[in-house]
Amino acid sequence: MPMNPEEIFITSEKLEDFACLRICWSELSGDLPVMVDANVTCETSYPMTLDDLAEALENASSLPPGQFLLDWWIPLGKYFYEALCLNEIMTPTFDELADASEPDLPHTPEDLMFWIFVILAREADMIISDFFKSNGKDSMLVDNTTNQLFNTDAMLKQINYFTEDEEEDLPLTERRFVPEIKESFIVHRDNQLVISDLTKENKLLFRRFADELAENNNFVAIKFKAYAYFSGGPIYGQNYAKAAVLLKRLLVEFNFGYAANTLGYIYYDGKIDGTPDYEKAFFYFSAATLFDIAESRFKLADMYARGLYVSQDTDMAFNLINDLYNDERFNFEEGNTGNYFPETAYRMAIFFLNGKGSIPRSEVVNLYGVAYKYLLEAKCALRIRSEQGRHPGDDALLQDIDRAIGICSGNIPPVTEDTYVTQAPNLISEFIRSHNACLYMLNIREFKKVYRVSITRVFESLDKEAPAKSIVSQPWFGVCTYSDSISFKISKDSGFIADEYLKRNILFNAFNPEVIPGDDMMDLVFLNYDNVAAAFSTKELIFTRP
Repeated sequence: MPMNPEEIFITSEKLEDFACLRICWSELSGDLPVMVDANVTCETSYPMTLDDLAEALENASSLPPGQFLLDWWIPLGKYFYEALCLNEIMTPTFDELADASEPDLPHTPEDLMFWIFVILAREADMIISDFFKSNGKDSMLVDNTTNQLFNTDAMLKQINYFTEDEEEDLPLTERRFVPEIKESFIVHRDNQLVISDLTKENKLLFRRFADELAENNNFVAIKFKAYAYFSGGPIYGQNYAKAAVLLKRLLVEFNFGYAANTLGYIYYDGKIDGTPDYEKAFFYFSAATLFDIAESRFKLADMYARGLYVSQDTDMAFNLINDLYNDERFNFEEGNTGNYFPETAYRMAIFFLNGKGSIPRSEVVNLYGVAYKYLLEAKCALRIRSEQGRHPGDDALLQDIDRAIGICSGNIPPVTEDTYVTQAPNLISEFIRSHNACLYMLNIREFKKVYRVSITRVFESLDKEAPAKSIVSQPWFGVCTYSDSISFKISKDSGFIADEYLKRNILFNAFNPEVIPGDDMMDLVFLNYDNVAAAFSTKELIFTRP
């Protein structure tokens, strides 16, 4: 039978001592582990004060974090949160603290207590989670001090600032705050609309905090100032030269790749003195590509295509865009539908529209048809991305896509039938190539005049609940879908499939089409690792309008 919980009675004096960490849980409970349930009764409640918290932090600073958490923090939340009246000045329950928004600037002692408790709760949640993930092997809770992990010195410094500034009755704009509070103030208001609505007092505080933190090499403040000077606004007026200085600090001192991307645009557009500096633009765009920033890869492709600073090289421009297209498509289909795939597919389309004569075998390829394929992908991906949240520029991009679709549509023969016949297995190859590490299921059904073939992605990896979908573009029908399967037909007049492949699900992970020039038949080979899972030949594939 389960044992009854321990009965523990806490006097008013003991509750106050616990609040100040003069006494800890193990002393109150007779070394009862905090994870063991106890019935704790307090003689009276005791409203914990800022002075009590300061004493507790002083006493905790040199303790091992494990002792602080197990002997004070966790018991406080489990048994004494309401007894210390903390639910009246903070969140209703202790468990809500880690997700709470602390006051940006503490105006009252209670505000400051709230700020400190939220910071402690967030850090404690992460530390405890990491400790248990390591199966208790992470020694950080033993080998460090509470101050090292929780920075209690900063909390104590802010309490001291607050107490002294209160005694002098200083206005808010003249009060002192630790860097953590200044940074929080900036982060919570780093939005042009929010900044515009700030009071004059808060705008002064915003600029003061940003200047002070930036002078002390704070990343958040330097980043804010750099982009504030770049865009202009109510705190800092537009000044591209000052923006460039700060962006270079972000790149050199913090390895912040987007700073290189922005510097590239500053020099590409000649924003500092009105004269483009393509050499510097090329340098910074190249630096940004090391961070896989899509915008910089676009601009490098443009510079190669137009011969800006570098010799004109259409092949290099195409390779840059094509590589980016493959990367962004893969990431999009892996679930990152907020990425730059719509823009990249559009750029691929524009390259084909503008590149006639510079693409291998362009004399036998309808470049309008190829461009149309990419435009349909761009429009489909843009629709999917917009369902997750619209991006700035989405409306303009959609207009550009529709305009280019109009150009393509006027230069390719329309397909009015409900079927499209082709002698190229490109759609199958592309569908499988975009997820070549997956497992697929092949199902073939026989009818009187045709075989109906379906390919479905059934497995991706152990950590995926469902296989990823693919962008499937069928320009001959003017449609693009987002699906984990494709299907087509084979006429019995043009191909033959052995009975052993019919009416069963065949698993495969690789597709090997063999098209021999001069031969009117193509071989479609489906492999399960190195073994042939299915194979058949046909003259043509028949796709049905979705």
